[in-house]
Formats: sequence, C-alpha cells, structure tokens
Amino acid sequence: MLHKIYSREDRGGYGFMVRQGLTTLPESWDAKPGTGSSMNHFMLGHLVEWHYAYVAGIRQQPGSVGWRRVLISPEPGPMDSASASFDGPSGRIAVKWEKHEKVFTLNVTIPDGVEATAVLPDGERRNLSPGTSTLRSAVK
Repeated sequence: MLHKIYSREDRGGYGFMVRQGLTTLPESWDAKPGTGSSMNHFMLGHLVEWHYAYVAGIRQQPGSVGWRRVLISPEPGPMDSASASFDGPSGRIAVKWEKHEKVFTLNVTIPDGVEATAVLPDGERRNLSPGTSTLRSAVK
C-alpha cells in the first residue's frame, strides 16, 4: 500500500513532487514554487525508515538491543530492485534484492556477532550466518 501512496503522481503525492522537478520536500503538499513556502521542508515526509525497514527489509528484531538480532524482511511491492546498508554497532548489514521473471533474489551481508533471520516474499524464513548469503524464492 505504501508503494502506491509514495508513487502517486497526482497533487499531494511524492511522485507529483518528483514530476515537478523537486529534489527536496516542499513545505506544502500542493508543491507550488513561488508561493513563499519553503521548498526544503522535512516535516511532510519521512521515507527513510520505510526504505530501510520495509523496502530493503533491514529491521532490528523485537526485544533486540544494539542490533544483535536482525530481521531481513524486504517487501518489494511493485519495485524490481533495491539495496541499502546500515552500519550497526557490530558492523555493516547490507541488503540487495531484485525480482526477475518471477524469481526474487536476495543478497545479504551480516557481520560477525549478529543473529539474523531472513523472511522471503513467499513467507519462507531462513536463519542467516555471518558473511554474505544469496537466497532465492518465488515472487508472489
């Protein structure tokens, strides 16, 4: 659902703002240059958590402290690929995924000392070892 909201191209959607040529978030949803409103205003949107935690799927597991237990659970929606990395206390957690011809491929890097579980789009759960892993599943 968020994919649809964030990509809307009508007035009030982020897609509309991009189509207008904006590279920062405006102060108002109508995004009208020349109105005296700031064209660099962070209060209207915070997509960073959504991109990291849901598109890329990098989340700390409930009850975990200091990123010792990580959940990698990307939600690709209509997107074909994404990548993100996070420098946690134990090292870099990196995710790169792509969908191609009904196959979802996930590349994950987990640092030493971190317990990680991947949840693939088909619902399968897999424990990950430190290092780099490549997982595949069918696209729903």
